[in-house]
Amino acid sequence: MSSRPRRRGRCTRSSWRRRPLSGAARHATSPFVGREEEGDRLAGAWRAAARGGARFVLVSGEAGAGKTRLVDELRVRVNAVAVEARAYPAEGTIAYGVVAAWLRSRPVSARLPRLNRAELTELSRLLPELGGGAAPPEPVSEAELRRRLPRAIGRALLNAGAPLLLVVDDAQWADAQSLRLIHYLVRAAPSARLLVAATARREDLDA
Repeated sequence: MSSRPRRRGRCTRSSWRRRPLSGAARHATSPFVGREEEGDRLAGAWRAAARGGARFVLVSGEAGAGKTRLVDELRVRVNAVAVEARAYPAEGTIAYGVVAAWLRSRPVSARLPRLNRAELTELSRLLPELGGGAAPPEPVSEAELRRRLPRAIGRALLNAGAPLLLVVDDAQWADAQSLRLIHYLVRAAPSARLLVAATARREDLDA
């Protein structure tokens, strides 16, 4: 795997190729041989983000190469507040599917009541359960929705009270709206204590 650190608001891309393992190593819970350098780079990206420099990292590689485990090891190593979502090929057309999974996670949903009523109303477009039986939010133009909704989502995700690790597995299948929201978060809140880590299959990225 190779990666090049980038400045805040930009992408760090890592690629990982599976290496042959001995029979015992295939079942070990310790880090895979040869992954220490990549783990250190991810940890460095996390430290920079935790100091107040939002970042996005992409970990790409072959199917089954250990991309998800590499990111999970980062979460354990730095004891991060982590919010995870996985994209599926059949759900690629469901708008904000990845974002909705993040919003329903315990670290985020537990703090949603701290948002104001207008923000909760906007979020109820994605999470109907927030409506509490009230009338659904009024229809708005597409342009107005693109202005309001990302702002409300950003407030919800960045209200975790601690540096946050947002994870999306199999990002090659993520919906376009969620991918745009990731770009919005890193661009609109460059000093946020946020690291977005995405995994993706290289063969699908190159297709």
